[in-house]
Parts: sequence; structure tokens; C-alpha cells
Amino acid sequence: MDRKPIIFIDGGDTLIEEGSNDRDPLTDIVITAMPIPGALETLRRLKNEGYTVCLIDNVKSESVSNVFGINGHIDCFASISTSEETGASKPSKEIFEDAMTKNSLSDDDKPDIIMIGNSCRDDIAGANRFGITSVLMDWSPRYNMTPQTADQVPDYIIHSPGEIFDLLERIEKRR
Repeated sequence: MDRKPIIFIDGGDTLIEEGSNDRDPLTDIVITAMPIPGALETLRRLKNEGYTVCLIDNVKSESVSNVFGINGHIDCFASISTSEETGASKPSKEIFEDAMTKNSLSDDDKPDIIMIGNSCRDDIAGANRFGITSVLMDWSPRYNMTPQTADQVPDYIIHSPGEIFDLLERIEKRR
């Protein structure tokens, strides 16, 4: 297949360092946050190379607008699906279905979709249950990176945002 993989990606501790979140204490909305080293450059390169990148995040929508709008990278996402908007959090299938709908994707496209995230419980289990390729980015020390159940075992593991390109090359060669 000549089509590039479609990338579903988590935000917190996959692109943005959660420990740097400055939240409004009344609304719990993230006002500002720092990107993980290399994350914004990776996002921009993915967009420039023609990848479809969809943010799927268990956050309030305004947090996404604040964090990615301030750093000028919100345009890197073909779509944004948040738990607030969809009424469902990962690992629930509804948040993944929202991204599929927004990008005119069907079940036939699932072999071309990869989900990159930092949580075995949310991102990896959600991707595996949904029938898409799962990629654990184990950058963050804040989360347990050891799968607790069979559906939490990732298809691939990377350690930083920049490793996405080598992984995409490996995945594309296997197709």
C-alpha cells in the first residue's frame, strides 16, 4: 500500500510534559505547558511529510487549544478528539471512533492507523481493543510502563518523539 500510516497520538507525556502543566485551579484547564524535547519538531515534520496526525486526548478541549495554540502547532493536527468533546475517555472506543469520523476513515483503514501514547491502560489498551497498531512511548517516569493485562501490551515501544520516524519506516517496510 502506498498510503502513509495515519497517526493517532496522545498529548500529555507523549507530546507535552504533564509535570509542566500550569492549570487554572477553578476549571482544571491547562493554561500553559512545556513540550517534551523534540515533540514540536516531530509534529511539524510529520505534517510537512504528509502524515495525517490526529490528537486523541483525555483532556478538556480548551487545554488543547491553549497548549498547542500558544506554541503554534495546533495546525499540525488533522483533527482533535478530546474526552470532554466526545464524552468518552481512552480506552473507550468512542474517542477513537470520533477521530475516524472526523477524518472520513472506516474499519478498512484500521490496518493503516497507529496510536502513540504513554499509558498502557488508556492508550495501548484502547488501541489494541479498537484493532489498530499500538505504540508505547515510555518517556515519562510518571506512569507505570509495565502492562498489567494482555490488552495493555504494545505492538511497539519508543522512548522519545524523534524515534517516531524510524518506527514509521519499519512499519511501512512491513506492509
